[in-house]
Amino acid sequence: MPPYAGEPNMQDPSKRPKWEEAYKALHAPERIDVQTEDTKVRGQLGPGREQTSPVRTAPERQPSTAPYFEVYEAYAQEAEEALAREDIPRPYQRQVRDYFRSIQPDRGD
Repeated sequence: MPPYAGEPNMQDPSKRPKWEEAYKALHAPERIDVQTEDTKVRGQLGPGREQTSPVRTAPERQPSTAPYFEVYEAYAQEAEEALAREDIPRPYQRQVRDYFRSIQPDRGD
């Protein structure tokens, strides 16, 4: 028996799921290797207003400065307050509560 009995033959384009064709049309199948370098634009100030645009980059990896069990309560409280303010859409509220219950640290008592 083939390993994926019942699965469509992915080699035959007519049997591929329609979402796969849409995905392939949107996303390049190969990764483009790009070298990046941080640069600073230099120039001369002239008359007029100065305009800046903040650019977000990935944060630097740093070790945690507080143990998980010490920050959990603050994060869980913030989540409950966000739920009370209805900042989180109703369809996701149960997932948020379930998530915080699932990661709650063991108190050992």
